[in-house]
Amino acid sequence: MLDRSGIVIVDKPAGMTSHDVVSAMRRLMRTRKVGHAGTLDPAATGVLILGIERGTKFMTHLVANTKSYDATIRLGFATTTDDAEGEPIPYPDDSEENSIQAAARPLISPSTRERLSLLLSKPERIDRAREQLTGDIMQRPSSVSAIKVDGRRAYDRVRSGEEVSLPPRPVTVSTFDIRDMRTATIDSGDNNDGDEDVTVIDLDVTVDCSSGTYIRALARDLGEILGVGGHLTALRRTRVGSFSLDDAKTLDQLRDEQSLAEQRIRDEQLTGETPRASLSYSLDQAITRSFPIRHLRDDEATAVSMGKRIPASDLKDVYAGVSADGHAIALMKNEGKIAKTVFVARPATLS
Repeated sequence: MLDRSGIVIVDKPAGMTSHDVVSAMRRLMRTRKVGHAGTLDPAATGVLILGIERGTKFMTHLVANTKSYDATIRLGFATTTDDAEGEPIPYPDDSEENSIQAAARPLISPSTRERLSLLLSKPERIDRAREQLTGDIMQRPSSVSAIKVDGRRAYDRVRSGEEVSLPPRPVTVSTFDIRDMRTATIDSGDNNDGDEDVTVIDLDVTVDCSSGTYIRALARDLGEILGVGGHLTALRRTRVGSFSLDDAKTLDQLRDEQSLAEQRIRDEQLTGETPRASLSYSLDQAITRSFPIRHLRDDEATAVSMGKRIPASDLKDVYAGVSADGHAIALMKNEGKIAKTVFVARPATLS
């Protein structure tokens, strides 16, 4: 099993859930033991890391890694889901307009249009708002998220008609850069704007952030700070930890790999082989690429493979214990003067 254990990095297409990708990978890798690290919404694309065989147990340690995204934020109105999938919410920006029933409000009020025009003439205001959302911040997750509330996913509660407001939590946004700003003209819909089209602002942004950061919450909060409303219209994950789009394969490429494997088995009349797509990285490679390395003596490697503790090293946080022959034996962490295992990749029982 260890020789088939590792990770596959997929460039997830739009329209598929992360679970859809897992199901496809189970067929391509001919195993039920497939899991993923870090859910992507169906509309989002980009890096989705899947663990294969024993690699599934490694996923919880990859989830905590930092992530990078390219995204598009639309300023002008909010939505019920903080992204383009939700219903538009006209931004209530003064007391007179707040007294109007939501259904009767124009999609973008005159005062919101004035603010948007001001932002176009003074884009430094957007920069100042962006800076408020950079660094160590408290972020209120989107109510349509996978966070559990009393045992149920928040999005399930929202879909059943409940109002869900999740408490803010600490996240780190290392980079929140605006790559491009442009206007877009959209159909005003049925919100009492007649047939008049309205102009909004689209921002193409790059975000580097800690695990647990919601990019659509950044879009929502940026719109709130600017007083115009905002939501996410596009999201592409470009990196998880040390793995990027350069490492990723499309599902079509993986299907081609499986087809070639089937053809090779037929041509060479091989028996006992199962045609499957190839790993992006073996479990050894994935671990040593993701964590600092501690080189283990033979006796230490044997002890660690059995889950035993050994003397601590000078490495901080989680690190990889690697044997003399280059195998990643375990992920480890110091506790005082001893080091304990947090995940044994090569247990003695499987060696």
